[in-house]
Amino acid sequence: MIHTKVYINKQEVTLASAINIADADEVQIELINTDYGHFHSRQVDVLLEDYKIPHTTSEDGRSVKTITNNLFRESFGYSNLRIFIDDEPVGDLVFNVSTNERKFTSIKDMMNYLLENNDRMLDLCFSRTKYKSKNDGDFKASFDSVISLAEKIVAGFVEQGGGLKSHLRHRLEMVKETANGSNFFNVNPYDIIDNLDKLHQGYSPDSVQLLGKVYSLDGMPRENHINSYDLEENKVLLGGLLSIKEVLLDISDVIEKQFDDLTYDKEYEVIKPYKRPTGYVIEDLYTQLTTAGMEKRIKTVLDDVNELLYFFQKEIKVTRQGFHAPKLTPFARRSGFYLKMYRDLNDWYSIGNPDIGVDHDLTKIRSTSKIYELFALYKIIDALHSDGWDVVSSVEHGFFKNFIPSQVGFKKDDSTLNIFYEKRVNGFGASTQHNDLVALNKNNPRSQYNYYNPDFIIVKKERDMVNYFVLDAKYSSAYTLEKYGVLDSLYEKYFSNLAVYNELNKTLDKNAIKSVNAIHPFGDKSLTKWPSYLPTITPNVSSIMMSESANGFGKILNLINNTSTNKTYAD
Repeated sequence: MIHTKVYINKQEVTLASAINIADADEVQIELINTDYGHFHSRQVDVLLEDYKIPHTTSEDGRSVKTITNNLFRESFGYSNLRIFIDDEPVGDLVFNVSTNERKFTSIKDMMNYLLENNDRMLDLCFSRTKYKSKNDGDFKASFDSVISLAEKIVAGFVEQGGGLKSHLRHRLEMVKETANGSNFFNVNPYDIIDNLDKLHQGYSPDSVQLLGKVYSLDGMPRENHINSYDLEENKVLLGGLLSIKEVLLDISDVIEKQFDDLTYDKEYEVIKPYKRPTGYVIEDLYTQLTTAGMEKRIKTVLDDVNELLYFFQKEIKVTRQGFHAPKLTPFARRSGFYLKMYRDLNDWYSIGNPDIGVDHDLTKIRSTSKIYELFALYKIIDALHSDGWDVVSSVEHGFFKNFIPSQVGFKKDDSTLNIFYEKRVNGFGASTQHNDLVALNKNNPRSQYNYYNPDFIIVKKERDMVNYFVLDAKYSSAYTLEKYGVLDSLYEKYFSNLAVYNELNKTLDKNAIKSVNAIHPFGDKSLTKWPSYLPTITPNVSSIMMSESANGFGKILNLINNTSTNKTYAD
């Protein structure tokens, strides 16, 4: 049996479902087997993402140790370290990596880009909107969707400005008023006309005698006709505003008092945040993304709600009678204003109990490398669309569902282009189709990882030609890519060990593979596998900068747009 030990800053730590570590910590992994010479005859690989961690074997072959290093210097969130012996997985360690404020801000910027562009990209790719607020089925509204709906409803009132009163139903009603300075002489004229012969001066100037009785004018109720807004339609609107205020105050209280209460996906139920004196963990990211700006938005909405409540309750004197579900009256049916407000209020009363969680599919993103992959995918889609490639199809991702597509199809002129996210490339077999990308060294069905899984595969077809462009996202700097020979590694995997099947002549060739590229967010230099003084070499093997402020995908766009000489025949 193989025993695994983990040392952080030279101190052995207890293994747990998630090992807590800071990105600056040094870490060492040790594998121990009691059998003499066990590791001398075995191939041992320790991988962090795609990086193979250097290690040494003891003289007696009973243990393997990785070189002590700050392996997680460019990580954040949950990172998996996997151990293979003779290409078979024997261990999987999960590290919960905390980081500093600078890196945390950089990652949050990427996530903000994802969230801000998600609806636009989904509209672009899926031709539909992601907006939800109703509590339909098992769906539970998020705080953000509730606040957004509250903003929409309140905006419906505010945009009327000073003309709001003219849209509200009102009618003349007779009321009894007590005497005051403005209605002192407002006496019902019929009382006077019908009883003129019986009306006499009372015992004082402020009293009258009528039918033998003396009435004080100071306390006598007077009848008057007023323009009343205290009607059912307006009580519905008032109740809706009061409900919005109550819910937003509750949300504000939760954000303030339960900032660290987070929801977890089932697959991560054993992984909980840990108390740390400094640094940020990924739960902080999700909480901040969920609540960022919410308090300010809530305050803005509540300021408008309070003004509207003053208007309804004090100025036009609509009485409060609880929360009234919208019910169309004959008047409301004929009013565009009431119809719109009633529809929105009906949605409002349907939201149920909101929670603080982020988008259900978004909660599956648990590591920086995954965040960067999705960030890069959106950047690529955006660049292709801006270049004139029109989206014609898309396929929902099997894991991230409607947050991200697994495949997007484009068309421009006579060319079609498909971008695949996390598409598996298998070895040659009975299911291999014409023009499929094939892994030449993945034909061991007993191996759990009997496939390649590049982040992005772009396939361009034009008339009788097909071309492939393979890209892998690395949340790293150019320095790290160069230090660990990442371009050489990608070339080995995605060019040396890949080929395209031509069913017409039953051959596997590499002519269709035009580029193998690493995408990275840090560093100020572009890497290339080939010396710059040589003529153009195919495939293009180089790095691409892609960050919030830079998008080097233009280099691949030029290759895509200008590559049309391949002899591999398309379908």
